[in-house]
Amino acid sequence: MMINSIKKQECSYILLQGIFLISVLFFALFVSSILFMFHISITSINFLLAVLCSVAITFYFSGGSIKKTVITAVVGLLIISVSLFLCMHVYDWSWDGNAYRKARTGLLKYGWNPIYETYFDFAISNNMSFLKSAGIWYDTSPKASEIIAAVFYAITNNVEAAKCYTFISICSLFCISFAFLFETKMLKKWQCVLCSLTAVIYPASLAQSLTYYNDVLLGFMLYLCFIALLYLTFFFNGQYNLLSWYFIFISINIGFNIKLSMPLFLAILCLTFFSYWIYLKLKIYGLYKTFFYYKKTFIFFIISVMSGFFITGSTYYISNYFHYGHPFGGSSAGGIADEITNQMPPAFKNMSYFVRFLCSLFSRTNNNLSLEKLELKLPFSFFSGEIAWAQEPAVRIAGWGIFFSAIFLISIGFILFDLVENKDRTSKFKQVLIILLLIFVISVCIIPGLSWSKYNQVMFWFPVTALILLFDAINCNLKYSHVKSFFAGILVVLLILNIIPNLNKTIALFKEYDVVYTQIEEFKDITEKNNVEVKQQSDFYGRFFNLFDMGITNWVYGDVNPENCTGKLFNNKYIYYNILN
Repeated sequence: MMINSIKKQECSYILLQGIFLISVLFFALFVSSILFMFHISITSINFLLAVLCSVAITFYFSGGSIKKTVITAVVGLLIISVSLFLCMHVYDWSWDGNAYRKARTGLLKYGWNPIYETYFDFAISNNMSFLKSAGIWYDTSPKASEIIAAVFYAITNNVEAAKCYTFISICSLFCISFAFLFETKMLKKWQCVLCSLTAVIYPASLAQSLTYYNDVLLGFMLYLCFIALLYLTFFFNGQYNLLSWYFIFISINIGFNIKLSMPLFLAILCLTFFSYWIYLKLKIYGLYKTFFYYKKTFIFFIISVMSGFFITGSTYYISNYFHYGHPFGGSSAGGIADEITNQMPPAFKNMSYFVRFLCSLFSRTNNNLSLEKLELKLPFSFFSGEIAWAQEPAVRIAGWGIFFSAIFLISIGFILFDLVENKDRTSKFKQVLIILLLIFVISVCIIPGLSWSKYNQVMFWFPVTALILLFDAINCNLKYSHVKSFFAGILVVLLILNIIPNLNKTIALFKEYDVVYTQIEEFKDITEKNNVEVKQQSDFYGRFFNLFDMGITNWVYGDVNPENCTGKLFNNKYIYYNILN
């Protein structure tokens, strides 16, 4: 089960790049969590340590090649620098980002140690008492993405640059996906590129890439674990064996600490594959030998889960137990389900999870919380009003894109057709496809919120799977290959059309930067000459760190009347201010 050197592999550089980038994110979290235990807060040293650990991992998986390690590290740091630069030039406009994720990232950078001190205590003791009105979930929810962001914040002193983790994970998962696909020898290089892009570029990933939302990072951890489990299923003694276990360890440690629901997602995925492996061996070896065959595998999963709870989870599960007497800070599955239901429009509230998902899939894209009547539509159709809603980072109704119902039907249709029609598929391959379809249906039935785009990114695994099967059939010149080429083309065109609204929004956000930056610069000049009182709209506490980054601290937090104020900052959800003298 040991991995061989990837030194001789044609795609080794791109795989090493993926390893380096995902390792930087992982070690930013892992190292910071360990340092927190020793009362050491986040500084720029955390980034240096994360990079050094990632270089060591890259060196190992390069087969001990100094040349490959250096090239990979240099290119990786360049990708990180570009990601920081891009994020730096877009102000986060999202609710989750400004309401609490940016604020928590800011406090972590300014010295908050969440293991030993609550969010509120630190804010008050550091003259940020305006944060004390935030809800308790600001303190008790998982903090992995904010800890990673704070590490980048510490080296840039720019809170917007710190949200680069989604960009970095997109680049990393593209590289890993490409390398593992190419290793199967099923697809040509350009087909591997297209399938890998489809896996990481979709409406939610584009919409959240310039915000502090972390659902895409969560989805990518699930996808990383899925890739590794698939490899171990088909190539259990392959050369990427150890690397696959490393990816599973990373996905569990990061994933467990992004959202409360992630342990359930990962449990369903890992336990299903693990059960399938046991089923295959039971038929050959019997129960006793099968147990000893998988004993080390079982121990590995236990260690990974324990690490996710007690090391990288120390700032969530352990700190919640210390501060609030419960590892989940009082949250529960029922409470989360109720919260999600409460945020759904009235037309969806009384439905079962599965019916809610189906109605969402075949509805017009919409985020109107007061919607009282379903707005169903035919696949391939779209309405002009959907385009604006599709650009949001957390769309509640049909948020997978304006054409995704058609994409999903084509994908599921061909996967089912391939299972029936293609007799040359191995029995194991067919069984895994069937298991994945069952996992999806079961998950939709029992996990709340999978009608909501940001919670159900597994949907985009289906067009990727369909493209892989289509390209494989075309390459092998199987029956109806010309028809399959046509459907592959249709699927690719629909996938491109599906992300156009989000690309348009991304361009618009870059254009807004100069306007907002000028506003803040002018406000800085005002605070240097006058006493100023400020107040934010809609609990957008995180935007005060944009002011701190510009050295704007000469103001007091008060009760500014939006109808009668001197001015306002940002293009929405404003910070209002009054000149007091």
